[in-house]
Amino acid sequence: MPSIPTIGSFDPPTTTADEAALQEHARTLVAHSGRIIGQGTAVMEQMNTTAVDFSELVAEPLKRNGQESLAASEIAMQGAVWGSTVTERWATDVTTFKETIAALEAEWAAAVAADFGAGPDPAAIAAAGQAKLAEMNARANEAYELLKANAATAGGMLTGGPTPANLQALAAGAGGASWLAFNVFGTAAGPPPVTGAEGAALADMILGHFANGTPLPPALFDVMRSLAQHAQNLQSGALGALSADQLAYLEQFFRGLDRPWNANLPIDTNMLYHLPEIIGNSGLSAGDQSLMLGAVGGGLLALSDHRLGGGSNRLPGTVQGLIGRYFGGGGTPAQDSANQLNALGAMLGATGHQGVGLERLQGGEELSAALTMSVADANSIPELVRAGAPVDEFLLGLNGFEEGARTELLGVATRHTEVNGQLLTGRTVHPDYGSDTPEFLVRSLFGHDWHDDGMAAAGLVNWISDPNLPEQYRDLATESAYTLFTVSTNEDVNGRWGAATTYGVLTDGFGAIGPFEAAPVGVANPHIAQAMARTAVSYLDYFDDSNTGGPNRLALSVDPRASDMYLNLQTRENFFELAMGDKGAADLLGTAAYARMIASAGEAHLWEGLPEAETHGANGGMLARLLDTGLTRMMEDATTDAEGVTAHNTQQAAWFRAGAAAVKELISELPVVRQLGDAGRIFMKELLEAPKWAPGAMQAEGWVWGSGRTPAIEDPGFGLDLESVKLGAAHSLVDALLKDPESGIDIRDVEAVDSRLVTTDDAGNTVLLPAEQLLGADIPPSQGDPEQQGNMQNREARQFLEEVLAESCYDDAGANLDEFVREFFARRESK
Repeated sequence: MPSIPTIGSFDPPTTTADEAALQEHARTLVAHSGRIIGQGTAVMEQMNTTAVDFSELVAEPLKRNGQESLAASEIAMQGAVWGSTVTERWATDVTTFKETIAALEAEWAAAVAADFGAGPDPAAIAAAGQAKLAEMNARANEAYELLKANAATAGGMLTGGPTPANLQALAAGAGGASWLAFNVFGTAAGPPPVTGAEGAALADMILGHFANGTPLPPALFDVMRSLAQHAQNLQSGALGALSADQLAYLEQFFRGLDRPWNANLPIDTNMLYHLPEIIGNSGLSAGDQSLMLGAVGGGLLALSDHRLGGGSNRLPGTVQGLIGRYFGGGGTPAQDSANQLNALGAMLGATGHQGVGLERLQGGEELSAALTMSVADANSIPELVRAGAPVDEFLLGLNGFEEGARTELLGVATRHTEVNGQLLTGRTVHPDYGSDTPEFLVRSLFGHDWHDDGMAAAGLVNWISDPNLPEQYRDLATESAYTLFTVSTNEDVNGRWGAATTYGVLTDGFGAIGPFEAAPVGVANPHIAQAMARTAVSYLDYFDDSNTGGPNRLALSVDPRASDMYLNLQTRENFFELAMGDKGAADLLGTAAYARMIASAGEAHLWEGLPEAETHGANGGMLARLLDTGLTRMMEDATTDAEGVTAHNTQQAAWFRAGAAAVKELISELPVVRQLGDAGRIFMKELLEAPKWAPGAMQAEGWVWGSGRTPAIEDPGFGLDLESVKLGAAHSLVDALLKDPESGIDIRDVEAVDSRLVTTDDAGNTVLLPAEQLLGADIPPSQGDPEQQGNMQNREARQFLEEVLAESCYDDAGANLDEFVREFFARRESK
């Protein structure tokens, strides 16, 4: 029988750390901080209770020594305060550990006195006692391991100093920064412990500066910015709420400024919306102005987000009025709408300015949706006027809504992925457009000739093609993509907009630009065309599908999670045409289409006979046909000369070569794919992850037009003929087999057939010559066997690759490729 544990059986670990001595050391460092700046303890107490300006606290003798002395004093003080803060935190950790151990010892003593609740049987007491002792030891050891981890953290923080990461870690562990840490280290330390009264006091302080005509000091907004940064961190990580005091601080601040300067003139623009003008005329640097405006804009975004504990009902009344225009409750006065939105554009837009650090901060759902719809409303006014439709008082008030403010607000509003999807799928609707809201937004936001080339408006759909989109948004993205495909190509003259269809607006609604008398969306707004192209690339499965007739349709299943979309041929052709207006968008579509085709050919040895080869060839041919149609229509809009035909075929060949190069660049590192069709899908994700195709990274210069009215296209050195496509397909298969260690083919087999098929890489390894080089018409002669001297044309190169396959017993794969290429051309040329 095991022995019965006694009081002495539980011997928890201890520490020699003296929390009282540590706290005294921390106080000594703080006192030393005061001496560094030539002040006493009263100043340090002030820094520990409210926001202060460091330079105002430094003693006069130090100020007289100039900026270098001030900077040195600040650095020295930061070191002392950092040491004090970390030491005090470590003292708290020691106290917590000792209290935990004391509580465990008390619990153990009580358990021993009660015979561990096991009754009179000694054996039962012993068993229960041993179990309790094991539990107590485990809990004590857990507390001790935490103490050791905290000791290591404190040591690392003291050694590393007040880096941004250390400051954030310290603030996170303490639930926020102390006023002292905030005053010394700024916004990097995290938000200080604010209250609603302090928010109201800040508003009063700003109004006082207005009244006195004194400039607003940038430091006045530091607390607000730190709070907005904290909100951004909450949104980006494990979402949590702002504290009640933090929300009260924001609410009281905005309430304090949401009133007219002249109480006797209530229709005057409220003081909140005068901030951009006053700050803009302050003479401060552009950077300081952005920090100040971004702080206020960030605070408003944070307060509007119900996920953080805020919401529309906590926003200032004038903003609630704007939201009410779309979600009930009435709108703002007509004469105030434009002024309000222009000011909101300056404040919210500044959150994305360089150095402000709030570019990821999102607004709440209702605010974000209202901002997007207000911009669409403003864009729609000219069309309403032309059509003789009624323009209500709110819309009339938007006439002064500046273009710069519209793009700023769109850039901020479209940060909210879920709101974008809700608007595009019609779950959130405009009160005037109802079920037509998605089409209204697309025609109004994409049909406007933007000064920023459509970059901000493209945010409405850019998220759809994000290859790393969280799983929770996948179905929403599919529904949104379907909406984009169908409403942007809508030609129904019996719909809400009659003969002025959305497809017509986007294909020729932008007036004379360059060689176009009626330019398409890609010419006016290249970033929108690029966003369209990326979305199409994400859903190429539905563009290369067979044309079975019938209407567009979308069906989403829950179990298993899969989507089924069908796009009729007219929708596909129209959408490709919209993307073709921009050269970068066209290049992405062309590269993706041919890369998908070439990548699929690399699986020819896995296809189950000729019917499957025919399907893959037909899919590739369908994409090539869509490229043909889109490119032809785009050229016909701008040219009537015969050069268009030549340029058309040359461009197709250039895309084919680019697709081959993309496959080599992006798929070379992927594992061998064993399931049919996976290579193409994996490649599309890899392609969209490439930095060159990212939103904002693609060139927006458009097509370069050569002689006549035809775009100048770089000649790849070959045409998109039967031999070129056969060569590209055979090369893809041989390359895939070389990557598969189980295929039985290695590079020596290829070299044995013809040494001109191989080359040497930078590491000195013999490798297959890249397809884009083989596709060139003039390959330098090899230096090997004299019988193999001379240029190798595409037909010859393809025959040699097929010989490699045949000698390696892949005869069926060669037949599959023949059928694949035959069907590719048949489908491409079908009418």
